[in-house]
Amino acid sequence: MTLSLASVSRTFDLLDIPITLLDIEGRIQHLNPANERLLGRTVDELRGQPIGAILPDALAFSPRSSSAGRSARCFPTSDPMGRWSRWR
Repeated sequence: MTLSLASVSRTFDLLDIPITLLDIEGRIQHLNPANERLLGRTVDELRGQPIGAILPDALAFSPRSSSAGRSARCFPTSDPMGRWSRWR
């Protein structure tokens, strides 16, 4: 089963938590409405930009040098403790 960006985006748009979808190069492909509200920017403004445009700590993220395909790296757009964090 292959999922399209459009179908995944529609599903994430229903959630009330900020979600950013990235391509394999770490560029923004979609922000759901909750993330647009959090950031005060639209997906049209940010599409194609590197994740560092909204998450400075993610500048060190290099999909090509990571174990892409074997483990996912997620960078939350907000942290309840008020700090940026990195999950594996």
